[in-house]
Amino acid sequence: MQDHYLVITSWPDLGGAKTQARHWLQKKLVASVNILPKMDSIYVWQEQPRQDTAHKILIKTCAYRIDALQRENRAAHPYVIAEIPQF
Repeated sequence: MQDHYLVITSWPDLGGAKTQARHWLQKKLVASVNILPKMDSIYVWQEQPRQDTAHKILIKTCAYRIDALQRENRAAHPYVIAEIPQF
């Protein structure tokens, strides 16, 4: 039996989130992707408070695909630091 994961990340725009979700599906890195509606994001970046909008992405995948998914996300992500947990 293999372990299954719910990976959570964010994307700044809906079009980019959908494109990336299709890419992950095409490469068979994920079983499914849910893209949530735009949300407000309040955070600190370079010691300054910031506010922006983003889409939260819920990714369902298997343990053996996690490393490849992390690599793909880091390579394509528009943020300087791609939000994806380390396993």
